[in-house]
Order: sequence, then C-alpha cells, then structure tokens
Amino acid sequence: MRTSVQAVLTAVAVSVALGVPAVVSTGAAAAPVPSAGQQAMGNPHPSNLKPTGIRPLADGNFHAYRESNYVNGCYWSGDSANWVFSGGCGNFNDTASSVWNNGYAANLDGVLMFKDINYGGPFMCLSRGDSWGDLNLGIERFSDGSFANDQISSHRWSDFC
Repeated sequence: MRTSVQAVLTAVAVSVALGVPAVVSTGAAAAPVPSAGQQAMGNPHPSNLKPTGIRPLADGNFHAYRESNYVNGCYWSGDSANWVFSGGCGNFNDTASSVWNNGYAANLDGVLMFKDINYGGPFMCLSRGDSWGDLNLGIERFSDGSFANDQISSHRWSDFC
C-alpha cells in the first residue's frame, strides 16, 4: 500500500513540476475527452468548483462567477454567444467578477471573452489553467482598455491568447 501512495505522490509532484495535469488511475473508467474541434455547445451549469494553488485535472470547462474569489458560478463546455440566455444559470450577462479557464490542453484551449453578445466588441483572452479572481481590481481589461468587471456578454474557445 505504501508503495502505491508513494507512486501517486511522485506522479503528482512530477506533473506539478512540468505544469501538466496529473493522471492517477483509480480503476474507474475515465470520462471521454473531446478533441479540440468537438467541444460541446452544451447548456451552462452552476459551478462550485474553484481553482486552487495546485492545478486540478482539467474538466474542459470555462467557469465564470458572479462574485470575486470564485463564488456563485456557472460553467460552459462550449461557446456561448449570448450570456443573457445562459440556460441553467439564468441571465449571466454583465455579471462576472471572476473567471477560470479549466479547459483541456488542445488546439482550442484559450477563451476569448467579449464585451458584447454574439462575440462582438472589445475582447480579452484567458489561457488554459489561468484564472482571474477579482475583475473588480481593474487589472484585467478588454482590448479597448475598458474594465472587465460585470461586462462580459459572450465567450468562445480559441486556439490563441
């Protein structure tokens, strides 16, 4: 038993050092990972998952939160052209105060966030694994220099940031 625990800890330490997710088998079947061009356009779902100091396994989703420090969130597995009609999360338009890209390492692993619906207006990009915990600080801004807090209206996955 001790050897398997040491092996798991070693695998996690190596993955942290290399900046890649740790994959540790528990004997359970793994969830399928969509390829970059196959990310679902599924409805958003409420999120209580939060980024931590140690990068968790990617869940393939973009998370946005109504409050800073990752509180009261929603996540999408695909693009969303209109946060006004965000399904399971209600109207999420112009309410995000923290964001997290927990996407898979793939061609489409950056998230472009737009100030307007239908991917319009100024934009900003969040790379895979990155998170911004308090947009109210004014550090993260759209491409035109405007503040990002409570201003995001749509997003889509991108192959660049």
